[in-house]
Amino acid sequence: MSKETLTREIKEIAYTVGADLVGIAPVNRFDEGPKELHPKAYMNDAQCVIVILMGIPYAIGEVWGYRVEEGVERYMDAWGQETINPKTAGPYLWLGYGLLNYELNFAAARVARFVERRGYKALPIPATGMPHRFFQMGDFSHRHAAVAAGLGELGWNRLLITPQFGAYQRLISVITNAPLAGDPMYEGPPLCDREKCGDKCMENCPVNAFVGEVSCRIGGREFRYSGLDQLKCRWAVAGLYRGTGSITHIDIPENPTRKDLAEALKKRDIRDNQMFIFGNVNFCGRCLHVCPSAKYRGW
Repeated sequence: MSKETLTREIKEIAYTVGADLVGIAPVNRFDEGPKELHPKAYMNDAQCVIVILMGIPYAIGEVWGYRVEEGVERYMDAWGQETINPKTAGPYLWLGYGLLNYELNFAAARVARFVERRGYKALPIPATGMPHRFFQMGDFSHRHAAVAAGLGELGWNRLLITPQFGAYQRLISVITNAPLAGDPMYEGPPLCDREKCGDKCMENCPVNAFVGEVSCRIGGREFRYSGLDQLKCRWAVAGLYRGTGSITHIDIPENPTRKDLAEALKKRDIRDNQMFIFGNVNFCGRCLHVCPSAKYRGW
C-alpha cells in the first residue's frame, strides 16, 4: 500500500468518527523544539504525527450577552455567568471543552487501532485537560503539532488559529511509525492580526496572565506569541476567580505563589469541584471566546 493511500484511509476514518480537520506532520518539523516534547521521545521510530481537530460551535461564544425575554430577566454569557439563578456551567465548559475532549479521545483511539491493524504502531496522546501536576509542560503540545501538520498558526493568545475555525477548536494527536504523506504547513495570510483586534485576548483576561513575548520554531519557521504567567492562568482555569465560569471567587494576589494557589483550591466551591470530577472541564477560556479570528471568513 502506498503512503498516499494509507494517509487517505486514515483521514477517512478520522472524519468518519467526527473530525472536522486532519493534518499529518512529519517528525522532522519538531526538531527545533524541546526534546522532551519531540514525537521520538515517545516512539523511537516515529515518522509522523496525525493531528485531529474538532471545531467548537461559534454560537457558543455568541451566547455571551444573550438576554432571555420570556418574563425572566436573565443574562448569561459563554461561561455560565448569570445575574439571576445560575443553573449550569454554560455551553462552553461542557460542550466546547469537556464533551469535545471525550469525542477527541474516542476518535484518536479509533484511528490508532486502524493504524495498528495496518501493521504499524500508533500512540494516541490524550486531549489536554487539567494536568496531574501544575506548572509543568504538558505531555505533548497538540497546538504545536497542529501547526506542524499544516492546520494553522499560533495566535498571540497562544492558541491555534485556523482559517476555518479561528481559535474555536480542540485537538488531539496520534504519534505513529507509519510512513504517511505529510501536509504542507500553512502559508496563507496571517491568522492573528493584533492591530486589527486590539489585543482582545490580553484586554479580556480576567487575571492579566499574558506577559512578555516568547517564540518557538516549527518546521523551520519562527512563531512569536505572548508569554504566560502560569500561576495566574491556573487561578482562572481552576475556577477560582469571578468571570471564569465558576461559582467560586477568591481574590488573586498581585504575585501569587504555589502556596497561594494550593490554599485557594481548598476553598473552591464544592459544585465547582464536582465539575472537575465528573465533567473533565477547565474553566475560563475567555482568550478563546473574545478572539475575532473565527470571523475571518467574513470580517
